[in-house]
Amino acid sequence: MQILCNFALFKTNFNTISLRTIKNIEKKILRMTSKKQAAQETLDEAQGFMKKLWDDLEPKNTLNTSFFISRDSHKTFRYFTLIINTITFLWTLTITGTDIMPTHFSLLQFLTIWGFMICYFYSILVIVWQDAPDHSNKWKCTYILGEVGFALQLMICPFFFVVLFPVMLTEMNLGPVDIAYNILIHGIVLILVWLETFFNPLSAGVKVLQKSPIPVKKLMISFSYFSKFL
Repeated sequence: MQILCNFALFKTNFNTISLRTIKNIEKKILRMTSKKQAAQETLDEAQGFMKKLWDDLEPKNTLNTSFFISRDSHKTFRYFTLIINTITFLWTLTITGTDIMPTHFSLLQFLTIWGFMICYFYSILVIVWQDAPDHSNKWKCTYILGEVGFALQLMICPFFFVVLFPVMLTEMNLGPVDIAYNILIHGIVLILVWLETFFNPLSAGVKVLQKSPIPVKKLMISFSYFSKFL
């Protein structure tokens, strides 16, 4: 009888201890879950802030921006530029076969051709990718190509007209067709790419920030958020 009583008492105490243990475990699980949720909320907040930060810092596509003229007029001007550049390109291919330029590859010895070809490729790509999304590398590569072409033309063409062209007129006996070609590739192409920089913020710098610069304090807060999870 005494054994049965002891066994019943032991069973009661065991059940009580088991219930307390289970409750303690449940409390610990709830605390851990709450901490995990809080950490996840902090991480989500930090990720949201960093996404907004990058959206503000990401360069914006400026190829679809027009100044002084409407967007439609600017597009029409770009098609006109493409037509003129295509005519210049085809005309350039016809001047080979001479002692100075026996083949098409011999054209590459002239810096003028490099500057013109870069501008020609730009006039093609800017029509194709002028409405590319901000995150796309297509408009960024096109922008850089336009910068390089404009810089080369601005360096080459004035030098040609000031130094080389007078010598060519006196010593090479250029005909009207040769004079027209040189004016086209050194003058008209330069004017067209200059007008492109006038109508578009090309070579004036990409506006990186849509708003004012983000305070350093916000940057430090974002880094402190992420440091908790490193």
